[in-house]
Order: sequence, then structure tokens, then C-alpha cells
Amino acid sequence: MTQTPQLESLDPALLNPCHLFAIKQYECAIQGDQVECWPFERIFRQCGSGQALEVTNRITSDKGTHPVVDPKFIAHPPKGTTWGDK
Repeated sequence: MTQTPQLESLDPALLNPCHLFAIKQYECAIQGDQVECWPFERIFRQCGSGQALEVTNRITSDKGTHPVVDPKFIAHPPKGTTWGDK
């Protein structure tokens, strides 16, 4: 007979297969004879091997240090298309 592991001992990715990740992009503007750039982060949520969905403007706080995606947005995400769809 095999034992079921306690929830505390499970990898968090197994409990919540969705994760957030960020990419840093830069916005640039020409200022006279110079180019000035500012970094900004775009945050995405991906579940399993599915498509990533940008959630940058849907992040809320859990009153701690962890970002949380608005549950209403998760329940009703926008319909999207892939690069190959027309």
C-alpha cells in the first residue's frame, strides 16, 4: 500500500499548476540627439503547457508580498487567438 503525501510536502506547482512570470521590455523615445529608454514589466499567467495570458493590469495584492490575479478575471478571461489564427 502506498502512502499519500501530506499537502505540505507537495510541490506548490502540483497544487497550483498555474504560475506567473514576467518579461522586461523597454519603451524608448528620442530626446534631441539621444535615445532614452525606460524598462517596464509585463506579467503573464500560464497554466500547464497552455497559452500564456497577459495579466499585467489584473494583478492585485494578497496583503502580503505575493501578487494575485483578480479572481473575476480568471473566471472570465478574454477570448484570444494564437499567432496563426486569422
